Amino acid sequence: MPGSFHSASDRDGWKPSDMTPQKRIGTSGHCSSTQSVGPDQATRLSTAVVDHPTTVTTKKIILQTAGIWAATRVGYVVVTFFTVTMVANLPSGHQNGWPGAAMLNAWKQWDAGRYLSIIQHGYADPNNTAFFPLYPLLSSGVAHLLGQNNALLAALFVANVAALVAMIGIALLAQCEFGLQDSGQRALMALLAYPLSFFLVAPYSESLFLATSVFACYYARRGAWGRTALCALLAGLTRPTGVVLIPTLFWEFGRQQGWWWRIGDLTSRWYRNGAGVPVGQPPVQHVQSPGGPYSSAMRRLFVLSRMALVVVAVPASIGSYAAYLGVTKGDPLLFLHVEYSHWQRGNLSPIQVMDAVVRQILAPSYVDHGQVVTVVGSYWRGLQALDFGMCALILFATFLMVCTRPGGRRFPGMYVIYTSGICLLTFAAAVPSRPDVFSSIARYLLAAFPIYLYVSQVTRRRPWLQTLLLDTGFVLLGVFTAFWLTGHWVE
Repeated sequence: MPGSFHSASDRDGWKPSDMTPQKRIGTSGHCSSTQSVGPDQATRLSTAVVDHPTTVTTKKIILQTAGIWAATRVGYVVVTFFTVTMVANLPSGHQNGWPGAAMLNAWKQWDAGRYLSIIQHGYADPNNTAFFPLYPLLSSGVAHLLGQNNALLAALFVANVAALVAMIGIALLAQCEFGLQDSGQRALMALLAYPLSFFLVAPYSESLFLATSVFACYYARRGAWGRTALCALLAGLTRPTGVVLIPTLFWEFGRQQGWWWRIGDLTSRWYRNGAGVPVGQPPVQHVQSPGGPYSSAMRRLFVLSRMALVVVAVPASIGSYAAYLGVTKGDPLLFLHVEYSHWQRGNLSPIQVMDAVVRQILAPSYVDHGQVVTVVGSYWRGLQALDFGMCALILFATFLMVCTRPGGRRFPGMYVIYTSGICLLTFAAAVPSRPDVFSSIARYLLAAFPIYLYVSQVTRRRPWLQTLLLDTGFVLLGVFTAFWLTGHWVE
């Protein structure tokens, strides 16, 4: 039916058909659909039919999200104030006045300094090439307007605007998938309760990557492949993790074209008969389109060109950055070599990673620059619990996406692929030289936005689970934010 994800060839989306019209917002409860062309199943060609949300509905979602975003920013200002004045050691000049400069500089921690270096000096330091160019490029543009002395303020501005865009995208996507009035707000609460969601405020590229990835998937579900390719291109320029969008978008494109339905149908026929044709039925005759073979060929060419546009977007963006490094640094893969040599990431196989995890959990100490440091009861043990715990929770939630059907429908396949890809890439970023082999992994998993969509539905009829997740998440968020603002490593 128009305006729904589902036709006979769509078996992995959502269709909130059990919801009454009063519970939906206009007609925006669905993102796209697949319609069959012709009566013969063998000639099904699914095309995306966009059912645009009304202006009022979209405006309402944007205004609600903007209000939530503004409220959280006020909260972060309050947390920063008390952290700087009561926990951190302020310089004497700020003790009797408003610590505005100290509060601003409190967000200049760890990788933020590298982004500021790129904003001000470009890639003068080869080690900074591991940080992809879109976020510092946008921040540099804002810094030119505010003045080069305000690079930190510009970086914070870009990160927080990107966070607003990401939150709007998640709210719109949740509304399209589930069709309930509170779908977007529930998904946003799950995002904001993530223990490391303060990185959506910090001058990091997390918020920009989340925004581009969310809208790439949003437009893909609506069948707007030109916009999908643009968002995927920007995601690839933001973080190398953008490669996870390649199989994700390819799957969704094939779903809307009915490819996976046809493959499943042909496979079932083959296993039933051994020849691909059901017993007692003649072979399927392919019906030629009204325009003749030329029209069919043109349609196939158009479909393949759109698929190529979507699939090539991320490799093209990463390739363009590699070409820039090849011209300016003489090594197009310098960003990978730096990850290996400077951060020692990606040098272990999955089996070696798991072996390192077990050893680190059981190890009472580790060697740091020739000195033996006790791990049991130490700060590093807490970081291990954070990273290992978030990995386990995200993997378990991904498993539940496949095995359960919240709302009576299987969770869309593209979300499972995206989340699984994020998890695999985090394993590839293991750092065996540190006492926490999954260092920064919990921060990388912040981009797994389908988890927030899934949690919003699982907790709908389980208020105890919602209370547990949100309360625990927000408490940990406050603790980790204060620790990070005082210079501690919390990633």
